[in-house]
Amino acid sequence: MLRKISDSLDGFFLTILTPILLILSFPLLELQFLAWVAFVPLFFVIDNSSRSRSFMLSYVAGLIFFGGVMYWLTAVTKLGFFILIPVLALFFALFALAGNIFLRNLRCLKLDILLFLIIPSLWVVLEFVRGVLFTGFPWAILGYTQYKNPILIQVADITGAFGVSFVIMMVNFLLYCVLQAAAERFFGLSNKYFRNIRILKYGIMITALILVSVFVYGLRSLREADTDSGYRLSIVQGNIPQEKKWDPSHKSGILDRYETLTREAAKDGGDLIIWPETSVPGYMFEGDISRRITSLAKEIDIPLLLGLITFSWDEEGNVLYFNTASLMSAGGTIERAYYKIHLVPFGEFIPFEKNLPSIREWINVPMGDFSPGTEYTLFDLRGKGNGLKYAALICFEDIFPGLVRRFVYEGADILINMTNDAWFGESSEQLQHAQASVFRAVENRVSVIRAANTGFSCYIDPKGAIEDSITDSSAGMYTEGFRTFSIKIGEKNSFYTRYGDIFVYLCLFFVFGASLLIYKTRSG
Repeated sequence: MLRKISDSLDGFFLTILTPILLILSFPLLELQFLAWVAFVPLFFVIDNSSRSRSFMLSYVAGLIFFGGVMYWLTAVTKLGFFILIPVLALFFALFALAGNIFLRNLRCLKLDILLFLIIPSLWVVLEFVRGVLFTGFPWAILGYTQYKNPILIQVADITGAFGVSFVIMMVNFLLYCVLQAAAERFFGLSNKYFRNIRILKYGIMITALILVSVFVYGLRSLREADTDSGYRLSIVQGNIPQEKKWDPSHKSGILDRYETLTREAAKDGGDLIIWPETSVPGYMFEGDISRRITSLAKEIDIPLLLGLITFSWDEEGNVLYFNTASLMSAGGTIERAYYKIHLVPFGEFIPFEKNLPSIREWINVPMGDFSPGTEYTLFDLRGKGNGLKYAALICFEDIFPGLVRRFVYEGADILINMTNDAWFGESSEQLQHAQASVFRAVENRVSVIRAANTGFSCYIDPKGAIEDSITDSSAGMYTEGFRTFSIKIGEKNSFYTRYGDIFVYLCLFFVFGASLLIYKTRSG
């Protein structure tokens, strides 16, 4: 009895060690090297427990990880937090359950070597599913921990961010196998799984081969020079607290701030000035707002890309509201608008609200009631003889690789992420959000500009390097200001842009093939 209690406590402490190490590898501490060992404790639990115990302990690990890395969500919706975190934690538990099955069965079939591909493939498939299921939420992808590792992340233009996750998980599994073998060799601990040391040697060789290939590819990619487009784009960051953004008494002051920052940015002589998501404190048809912004565009003689809320009516006369990016010409006219396609659950719409009308009462801040756009709108940059196109990704749209890829596939040369991260106060959310932008740049070999109301406004080049940002010596990223960036153009039509998540489908093939092999063997 005491031995069982001891084993349970050991398993629990190993379980919570994995999410703690993972949380530390993400912003704010960004101890990215911890991601390479974080799953080793969890593998000890998965490999030495029953399926049900692996599932439950790993579910606890998922709760701790997602709850710890996304604590800032409670500033917007406590209900959304307590719904979302348990759902996300299921992916940890499913990884443990399936991992337990693969470990035991493939070893019985003497196919241990396949585990070095199957285990990381399983993680990749689950990360991908998490990003598409129920509108998807691909936040805190394991590969994102390496967003400041320029050599490693270059492979994302082939595999997407999931390829980096694959490599990290493969190294974690290899380290676990080495520790297991060492425990048997030097401490005499029973370990029936690594008596054939050749399997471990092959695992080391496979992992080393993949790591070397990734790093060689990364070094080669970094040596390729990007092209100066000749365009210069400016962003302004108003640093407007969320509680003031829609307060009518602050409307004039907000416009004053953006007008001042825009005039300062215009002195740099750029080709476009970008305001963040919903930076316009009202509707454009309001006389004072329309007059002031139109007059400003004419005064500086530079187009403005504005974040604002617009509305229209459907065929039945119902009002439809849209989170919008509108391009105002230097002459003061709206030339084109993009309506946000992927809306934020519990932010811009309430899931299941038609079936549960009272659900809004459980949310501690006002929620929107927006309708999604349907067109992958592109905007034009003109005036240099080699006009470029750009896409305006609103809010968290940049975290969806498939959505971003579609814009680039349709012809976008530059990606602009207009966001309002003031919802989450001064937290790790802002840098976690920026991690996704880094990978969208590398995946599609395009520059990404982040224009935030507050948080992390910056320029990311086609190789994923954050070259410049709006910061203050005392306030850090939470400050008002502007920056003008010279835009680089990378090699268009990367493998990922052309073919999408082929790597994920390859991982799915591995997982499905191993599952089929186990099923046929056991049923036969």
